[in-house]
Amino acid sequence: MTNFRLYALLFIIQPFLALIVAFYNKRWELFRVVLWLYAGYYGFTIAVGAESQGSDIVRYIAEMQSLHNKSFDTLSSYWSYYQNSGEIDFLRSFLAISVSRFTESQNVLLLIYGLIFGYFYSGNTFLVLKYLRLNTFYNKLLFFSFLLIMPLWTMGGFRFNTSVHMFTYGVLLYFFEGNRKALIYCFLTPLVHFSFLIPVSLLVGFSFFKKMNIRFFFLFFALSFFAPSFSSNTIQTYINSVGNQTFQERTDSYVDENKVSNYRESSNTVFSGKRNWYADLYTKGYRWVIFGYLLLFYFKRKSLTLKNKENILFKLSLLIFGFTNLIDDIPSGKRFFLIAELIATALILVVLYRHSIFRFIKIYKLVSLPLVLLFLIVSIRAGLLLTSVEGVFANPLLVLFMNGEYTDLNSLLRAITG
Repeated sequence: MTNFRLYALLFIIQPFLALIVAFYNKRWELFRVVLWLYAGYYGFTIAVGAESQGSDIVRYIAEMQSLHNKSFDTLSSYWSYYQNSGEIDFLRSFLAISVSRFTESQNVLLLIYGLIFGYFYSGNTFLVLKYLRLNTFYNKLLFFSFLLIMPLWTMGGFRFNTSVHMFTYGVLLYFFEGNRKALIYCFLTPLVHFSFLIPVSLLVGFSFFKKMNIRFFFLFFALSFFAPSFSSNTIQTYINSVGNQTFQERTDSYVDENKVSNYRESSNTVFSGKRNWYADLYTKGYRWVIFGYLLLFYFKRKSLTLKNKENILFKLSLLIFGFTNLIDDIPSGKRFFLIAELIATALILVVLYRHSIFRFIKIYKLVSLPLVLLFLIVSIRAGLLLTSVEGVFANPLLVLFMNGEYTDLNSLLRAITG
């Protein structure tokens, strides 16, 4: 209790420092609580500037503020608004209406987003820290890569990104602690983002086939790189057959043939000079690192002697990666790679913790190190756009007396460097 009070006091004085101290002292239970609270504080102080215009977070804020002046006298009026909004994702609409009843402050809305996102983010982080020992420099780098696959500054895409951590949390709780009830988190994700009907369906299917030989999953994974992607018309036909009109209208924006064509054209011109080379390479490079480990684990599986639960995590990673390869031509289809990357990185950390002595693993660590470092550096650099100066250097008491507009670290860096 004394330690908790000390960390609580330190958090009030300087939240970011409390986070660092808890991690340095390896008090993982306390670190989880501090990280969760810091996620809420981060949301409250997130820098929503010019770079965010047109993003989901701006739309969420605008809707909540517009609802502030509307009257919702009964539960039926809540439900009527939800039905007429054309929105499928229940949680975000519920939060927009609920928060708008007592404030129009974007900071309060983002505080709540941060606490919800942070609960699952801190939970995934805690599970990795609790059951694994970061006993080498390379393992520490991979752990920080795990944190940066879907970091705090991505909470602006609240629906999908929260669902990613929520789904992963259910899977990792089951993997590390054998808690079958934890899979309920996975099944609740479609209430946060409707597209998670896809990974939930994969998980249900996987539960029937998980005892199949690893060769089946690896073959599916390997062939997915060469097989043609699902056409948008095929997906749209399936959606129309199982969903109601509201669901069809909501999903049309994702699978409309014109949008898919535009998406493919833009994907073919990403190196046209409009983007820096590392802007595309850093995420692809880290994914290649993961693919390399999966290949290594498969072809050296007799030497590694993976345990039953490790094999399950391995098979699930191959399944999600393979399926995402088949839908990556659909707008937003590539985002499902994030689930597989989180699960696969947790698997890699487990295997490296147990089997770092093998020469082939030591060699691959050296080969993959540059791409891991690139991923870490560019991810942190991207986070400067939404991370505020106040979020790092101020405290909860101080920001209460500010006007709610915060300066991002990227602007501070530019001012310092000229």
